[in-house]
Amino acid sequence: MSEFLFAEETPDNAPQTQSTDAQIPRQYWDILIVDDDTAVHNITKTVLKSKEIDGRKLRFHSVFSGYEATQLLKTQSDFAVILLDVVMESDQAGLDACRIIREELALNTVRIILRTGQPGSTPEEEVILKYRINDYKEKNELTATKLFCSIVTAVRSYQDLISLEQSKVELVIEKEAVEQINAEMAEVALQIEANVKALELSNRYKSQFLANMSHELRTPLNSILILSRLLADNDEANLEPDQIESAKIINNSGTELLALIEDILELSQLETGQLSVNYDNFYIGDLTEVLKQEFSALAQDKALEFNLRLDPNLPKMFRVDLQKLKQVLSNLIGNAIKFTNNGSVSLLMEYREHPNKSIVFQVVDTGIGIAADQLDGIFQSFQQVDGSTSRQYGGTGLGLAISKEIVKLIQATLTVSSQVDNGSIFTLTLPLLEMTIPHKITQDQNTRITQQSTMVGKEVLIVDDNPRNVFSLIQGLKPFKMKITVAENGQEALEKLDTNPTIDIVLMDIMMPIMDGNTAIKKIRQQSNYAALPVIAITAKASRADQLEAIDSGANNCMAKPVDINVLTELMASNLMVI
Repeated sequence: MSEFLFAEETPDNAPQTQSTDAQIPRQYWDILIVDDDTAVHNITKTVLKSKEIDGRKLRFHSVFSGYEATQLLKTQSDFAVILLDVVMESDQAGLDACRIIREELALNTVRIILRTGQPGSTPEEEVILKYRINDYKEKNELTATKLFCSIVTAVRSYQDLISLEQSKVELVIEKEAVEQINAEMAEVALQIEANVKALELSNRYKSQFLANMSHELRTPLNSILILSRLLADNDEANLEPDQIESAKIINNSGTELLALIEDILELSQLETGQLSVNYDNFYIGDLTEVLKQEFSALAQDKALEFNLRLDPNLPKMFRVDLQKLKQVLSNLIGNAIKFTNNGSVSLLMEYREHPNKSIVFQVVDTGIGIAADQLDGIFQSFQQVDGSTSRQYGGTGLGLAISKEIVKLIQATLTVSSQVDNGSIFTLTLPLLEMTIPHKITQDQNTRITQQSTMVGKEVLIVDDNPRNVFSLIQGLKPFKMKITVAENGQEALEKLDTNPTIDIVLMDIMMPIMDGNTAIKKIRQQSNYAALPVIAITAKASRADQLEAIDSGANNCMAKPVDINVLTELMASNLMVI
């Protein structure tokens, strides 16, 4: 056997993988030698017995036939490498064993190095293609170095496969854990759903109870207030001054009780989502005039200065639920006057472009202020700064809680900054919504003449990919003798604007191929020469979020399809009169 292996090198010259004292092996790489020649076993063990691979020594197991190998592997399968001879008890014994190992025993991680002394009977290419071996070595060409390098490669491949298998097992365990968590979460979700239903039922009961109590309390209060008012008026002049004063006290107390009942009922409705929002268009003056009338006298009674300061850039009209906005501002101004003993209370109204178009209301006072650690609690129900506040100034602590809920309802924000003895600033930020024009527009002759004269001869760019929509708009605009240019998508619209700089107004569809309307509007606004060009977005996506997206993109207005041509032309005329 000395002629077939290690003839060119001695064991001492063969390379070893690096090892340090810190890598004292605690495990072995198990190597199975399958060969009918005892000398092959002895020489293999002799040249490899001192070797280490990645900190582990090699441990050898010997069998002398393919049959013995398959029997051993049925009970012990954790071998890293099998050094497998071909010709043993039969000419194909090694190959038959290889097939059994891979197919019947399903041992796919062990690396098989086929060693043959008769390569002619088992050609390398044929064997590698037909059998799932990992390496093929001819014994008469195999040196110690080549053998060890082959084993190193095989061991590391085995280690990678084992790591992969472990990862698969871990993934299965993790999957089972995730499935368990999902099952638990599903159970929790069902419990949450049950709790939500129970809460909804509880809220219904609460709302019904409050409604019933409101009715039951209002009935006697009605009599108390009416009769106490009659007594306080003393039309028959038959009461003493102290009796009249008592009647006034009864009436005032009854009025306060009625306000408390209404606050509690409204808070309950807000918390359970029973209140809706009624948007409409209003002039700024509609709001400022009523607030001035309501609080000027009240401030004057306390010798306070009451100021209304309006940003000149404020829009003349805006869309809002005026009743709910007034309720919030009235509460903030009323509190400011209540908690201010000298100085002033001011309502500031400012228009802001960024980050979104909005109107900012600030109620500023020079009152007692609020400590920093108490700011968070003032928006909670029945909360005031402390007990002495209620005793000194009165109130239930519901006003700000109700205001906070209303602010959410109208999609605004409310913040506060304050310092003790230096007053407070409550800031209400109200996003500007799309202005709407009533569908039934009554126009007198002068209005129609003004509108027509504003639009006659103007050039309009209609951007829509639907020919029927384009045709309808063209027909609707015929009476105004406008010059009409058409584009089928946003990209074409930009090109039309480049070649037609005289275009006065754009009607922009939103949902179009190639480039949608919102993208086109943004690109138009990026050009300084079109910063003031009126753009009216027209979209079939009629949700408030979609319309706000168009406005945020830079549209002056947004209309939902189907379009009322009268509404559209008036909107066009109003935009053209501005530029």
